[in-house]
Amino acid sequence: MFVLLAGAAAAIAYQAVDYPMEQIKSIFYAKETELQVEKNRHPPKPHSQRFNASSMRSGTSISTQIYKMTWDECRAQAAAAASQSGSGGFGGLGRFLYSNFAATAIRAVPAASVGFLVFEVMKRKLDARMYEREDKEMASYLDRMMMEREAERRAELKAALEWEKLESQPEYEEGRERDFEKQELAAN
Repeated sequence: MFVLLAGAAAAIAYQAVDYPMEQIKSIFYAKETELQVEKNRHPPKPHSQRFNASSMRSGTSISTQIYKMTWDECRAQAAAAASQSGSGGFGGLGRFLYSNFAATAIRAVPAASVGFLVFEVMKRKLDARMYEREDKEMASYLDRMMMEREAERRAELKAALEWEKLESQPEYEEGRERDFEKQELAAN
């Protein structure tokens, strides 16, 4: 349930940021199309002079015209929204930028909620598989470590038994006494 609510909150937050930009972008594209249609109806006459850098700078570029037309249309729609609602200033701009926002946000909520849910379910399944594999690797590692430790313990035990056996032999004691006498003579 929490994941569905998180998806809904994310969809509304995204729409709150994106929706006003989409409103302006749609006006921009409409004005761009309008300008292109007008340009195609009245194609420019061929110039007899050659273009150079100074002649290119004179006049306004097409992109500047489109931006100015977009700005003017946005201001006009904001003013119309302000006059319809009886509020002035930012209220009209807010009404213009967020007109039909609720319908768009409500349409976006189910998709985002299901998207979050699918992501979370798949993440949990993949995490479970990963942990299962890690558990098997850890068990295998611990088994190897236990076998190595057992082999070391057996080797130590074998060495200790051989040492006891060697010490219990009479030749060993005689050899130690000879070594001790040699060390005393070398020290004197």
